[in-house]
Amino acid sequence: MSAKLNWIIFLITATLGIALRTVMLIFAVDSVSGFIKPEYVTPTIIIVFALTLGALLIFGSSLAVRKIADRDLNLRGILFSVSLFVFALAIIYETFFSNILFGVGLFQRLLHYLLAVGAVGSLIYIGILKLLKKRYLHILTLTPVIFLISRLIIVFSGFSSISAISDTIIETVAMCLALVTFLFYSKIECGQPTKKARFVFALSLLCGYVSAISSVPRIIADLFMIEQAIHLNPVPSFTGIAVAFFSVMFAYKFSVEK
Repeated sequence: MSAKLNWIIFLITATLGIALRTVMLIFAVDSVSGFIKPEYVTPTIIIVFALTLGALLIFGSSLAVRKIADRDLNLRGILFSVSLFVFALAIIYETFFSNILFGVGLFQRLLHYLLAVGAVGSLIYIGILKLLKKRYLHILTLTPVIFLISRLIIVFSGFSSISAISDTIIETVAMCLALVTFLFYSKIECGQPTKKARFVFALSLLCGYVSAISSVPRIIADLFMIEQAIHLNPVPSFTGIAVAFFSVMFAYKFSVEK
């Protein structure tokens, strides 16, 4: 399969996935309890099945791209740096200006603030020096990974208040994929090129897809369902969009020549 065809499959599948989950959140979720409405149980099951099928299609088709080879990546460019800046902004907003840390203990809150500041500083530092084509401390690419571990623990702990099982599954998978994707990114930045380029390429696109369908529909649904109970839960929607953007940019570097 050609890389161009694979990107077309990804874009179509991601667009349909976002649309389907948006419909599910707006119409199938009860605005008071957060549970799936009884009359929409079957359609919801079909949508979840379709979303899962889309994930398998993206991952499988990406593994079949022939021109993805094990080689050094050129992890530079304006859009790649912008993806780092967007991720930094998402971290700032959801750490300091959202309710994601509601109910979190003081020590864990302070630790998360510290990790967020470290991750933001590192992302901005790396992004700027990439634009300037200057050398930078590659080990700092591990700071977003450490931050994501802290975020995963906090969000997962808050899932006890979420009634919709589909949301907890999608969000957990999205955050785990984000963590693994950034681990591979850090590994490559630290001078250890991966020996499984097709797998990392496929994993990055899968991360982009799952992150997109887990975040974009929630934001869209918020515009229509102001009192939707499920959207009051500590789920990092804007971070999800940032991770999706970064993952797509990271995957793109595998599909173009150096």
